Amino acid sequence: FFNTAFVLDWNNFAIKGIFAPLISKIIYYLASSNSNGNSYLTGESINIDVSKLIYPIIDVNLPGRIEKLNLQNEKSTYNYYNTFINGSYKFFSNNNLFSFASVNINSKESNLLKIERDSLTQILNEIFDENYLLILPNSNYLETIKEAKFGTELWKPFLIIAFIIALFEMFIARSTKKDISHLN
Repeated sequence: FFNTAFVLDWNNFAIKGIFAPLISKIIYYLASSNSNGNSYLTGESINIDVSKLIYPIIDVNLPGRIEKLNLQNEKSTYNYYNTFINGSYKFFSNNNLFSFASVNINSKESNLLKIERDSLTQILNEIFDENYLLILPNSNYLETIKEAKFGTELWKPFLIIAFIIALFEMFIARSTKKDISHLN
């Protein structure tokens, strides 16, 4: 869609509901990528220049919510530490955007490479103390799961049998007590 003009004679993408938010996000992304220092990782503090602000109240548009800050200090910069969600952080003073930052996920925290089987076995041995079942990709996983669940599913019938035996034992003990009391 982006290789054609946004004219209704060419396509109807401009009247779709996703058009305005998509263009807005693209503009914010392009505006933030040109300036160095506006990209942060989650958990890092955002350094905001507040020296030119007239009003001490700042509205922060976080991903999913809006937060208000009241700056009653004489400092020229403010460090914003609440960056635990990735996304676009917009800072407004008197409804005017004065700063913008992108908070991204640290790429070291999301390694998408497959783990080797030996490393996985070593990690699982440390965590579960060899009390796990590794299902291999080409194995019959349904049969393996049924075999693993077999012992754990038997507790309900055994509990019912134990309860019935306890009731039967109580009934026998009561009837023998009555028989002994009739003999005296």
